[in-house]
Amino acid sequence: MKRLSLGCISAIALVSAIACTPVPSVTSATPSVSQEPQSTQPYTTDFFTVDLPVGWTAQVSGSEYYILWNEPPPGPREGIAPANVIKTDVTLIDQNFETAIAPEFLSDTGEVLQRNPTQINGRDAVQVYTHGGYGDFPDTWVTIMRYSEERSVMMSSYFTASHESSLTMVKQLHESLTVK
Repeated sequence: MKRLSLGCISAIALVSAIACTPVPSVTSATPSVSQEPQSTQPYTTDFFTVDLPVGWTAQVSGSEYYILWNEPPPGPREGIAPANVIKTDVTLIDQNFETAIAPEFLSDTGEVLQRNPTQINGRDAVQVYTHGGYGDFPDTWVTIMRYSEERSVMMSSYFTASHESSLTMVKQLHESLTVK
């Protein structure tokens, strides 16, 4: 129980730090944004690969933490993010899969609208869709996937579901996650 509490505190601290961190410079994950929005290309790191939509950007924030944006907000983040912005964090967490998928681990993410145990690219995963949990974005889609015996990969997308195809785009991004 002590380990689960420390994990929850760590997750809350990480989310709080992310919300308060200024946006560092962003590098383009693609050379061109003139292709159709549905087009994707693989984005690969040391521990994961996703099919990143053309025009999205990737930000490296340490060896085990990546931020993927469809459109980074201009300037400092204050208040509610623009409805068209999707922010996705991908990180390795120091929780085994069973601990990471416990409802208590994601208890501060808002009202759970959907919770699906699944398999993505051959790996056990759980996907959780919540509304109203994080300050800048009203909706969150989290995928937690087994990485090793003691660690998991957490992919969290923050967005506004009422904006056109945001939820569909987020689901497609999460379904493309491959862990090495």
